[in-house]
Amino acid sequence: MENDNANPSRPPSRGFGLSHDAWGRLILIDDEGRRFVGVEPVRAFPISEPGSWISICDAEGREILSVESLADL
Repeated sequence: MENDNANPSRPPSRGFGLSHDAWGRLILIDDEGRRFVGVEPVRAFPISEPGSWISICDAEGREILSVESLADL
């Protein structure tokens, strides 16, 4: 996992931000300004609740945060 804290930026008001870098990798910026490069969104319940409970995992598969609804993204 590449965790780039050298250039922290403020996330949107929801407590975290998602963006893509120049190489197309998904970047998560948490509420403390930490950047996590190469994160993956994973549905916790893809069949019963496809629009709910999305886990954002780091490059090693560890959960960084979970989001209750896709609308929060």
